[in-house]
Amino acid sequence: MKRITQETVNRAIDYTTGEVKQESSSVTYSLPSEPDFVKVYLQDLLYLVDLPRYQWGVLLWVMKNCNYASAKYGQCVVLTAALKEEIAESVGLKLVSSVNSVLYKLSKKHVIEHVSRSIYRLNPYLFGRGKWQEIQQLQKIACVDMHIKYTRDGKEISSTIETVDEGAFSLKKHLDELQEAEQEEKKAS
Repeated sequence: MKRITQETVNRAIDYTTGEVKQESSSVTYSLPSEPDFVKVYLQDLLYLVDLPRYQWGVLLWVMKNCNYASAKYGQCVVLTAALKEEIAESVGLKLVSSVNSVLYKLSKKHVIEHVSRSIYRLNPYLFGRGKWQEIQQLQKIACVDMHIKYTRDGKEISSTIETVDEGAFSLKKHLDELQEAEQEEKKAS
């Protein structure tokens, strides 16, 4: 709901006669600020569809609590043991080790990246938080070409990653790890 923050009335008066020759007014409104958000890029949403429900809960917590792309560690969240306990409680997992397992699986699928000890970054090709120019800067550090092919036997995910800046951000060098994780999940189900 908008609210009035300023009203201004301008009058041009003839001081010899006291007559108002011209009058104008303006009103300035203030709109409520938009709540914080994280963009999910629709062209890559299918990649996320197969995430199990318990992984979605952890991912949503990370998305909600990550910093903006403009920060030193753009789109990152620092997950201490206490925060992992909070995540477990909020998403209905009984153990902190379950949260660690989900984080590992999400990083294997390139949904997030394990940047450093306790620091995780959202994949800037799947999510964006902040100004578009800053998100593009994160994307320029690594180039990803991802393809999803649907067959009668399921789906095949293939991707190639070209890392421009090894030290700053890598979605992972070895795509074999992604394919191995997918194959392990297929065998488990």
